[in-house]
Amino acid sequence: MPEVTRFLARAFAVVVPLFHGGGTRIKVLEAFAAGTPVVATRKAVEGLDALEGAHFVVAESADEFVAALVALWTDHARAAGIAARAQQLVRERYSREALCRCVALAIRKLDASTRGTLPGGQA
Repeated sequence: MPEVTRFLARAFAVVVPLFHGGGTRIKVLEAFAAGTPVVATRKAVEGLDALEGAHFVVAESADEFVAALVALWTDHARAAGIAARAQQLVRERYSREALCRCVALAIRKLDASTRGTLPGGQA
């Protein structure tokens, strides 16, 4: 299976018209990471720390999707800004490095909270 990143990087936008369902938002994060602007329903980015207008463009109907895509197509500076902020969000919150920082912090907190609770003061 070819890596999707190279296709996303060539697209001017990614459309995510998700109205029902759940699960992970990997496709949205992949588009963010590739630096490709995203036009999506609120459902499509549910659970992510993405902000409307800053990290993605929201659209809830076919007409709104068309209008959002035309706006991004004609305003390259806006599209580039949205893509750059979304890419930064991925680096800060969803990258492997960010995950490692969160896990390390959780382990330190757990260690600190359990220190001295075992017999003999062993952690």
